[in-house]
Amino acid sequence: MFPVSYLIGDVLTEVYGYDKSRRVIWSGFGGLLFANLIILFFRTLPADPNWGLEHEFNAIFKQSLRLSLASMIAYFCGEFTNSYIIAKLKVKDAGKNQGARIILSTVAGELVDTIIVLVVGFYGAPGYPLEMMLRIMMTNYSIKVLWEIIAYPIFTKHLLKKLKQVEKEDYYDYDTDLNPFHA
Repeated sequence: MFPVSYLIGDVLTEVYGYDKSRRVIWSGFGGLLFANLIILFFRTLPADPNWGLEHEFNAIFKQSLRLSLASMIAYFCGEFTNSYIIAKLKVKDAGKNQGARIILSTVAGELVDTIIVLVVGFYGAPGYPLEMMLRIMMTNYSIKVLWEIIAYPIFTKHLLKKLKQVEKEDYYDYDTDLNPFHA
């Protein structure tokens, strides 16, 4: 799912600018936060006394909450890295080199995302030695970047061109405050 979110982030920033992308990232972050609060709420409800699997249920959700927190932090940092790089490179290159801009932003954003998920979500957890975490990180990261490299010429490039024509929009972030916390 996350490679698709980067593609959407690429399109938003490339066509509508960093400010619009920032709003969508914050909305996505809010959705993740809400979903995690719902999970926390349901964990507080008492289980049926005849169920007998409450300990296992809580053990699973204890780890999933750590992973959810890791995913939220990684999403926030990775998406803003992605959008920031697109916005800066688009201005720097006067809109040229779109493919390089889109792929380089994904290379950086997905690296931030992948490292944060693995460190916050798994580091120190039983059953996840560092060697295995590094293999998982390299595999996941490679797949995400490869997806972007394949998707750009086949899909993303054409979508961007069509969307810019239809929307009559191709925003350049010359004076945009690129602080993710700016309102």
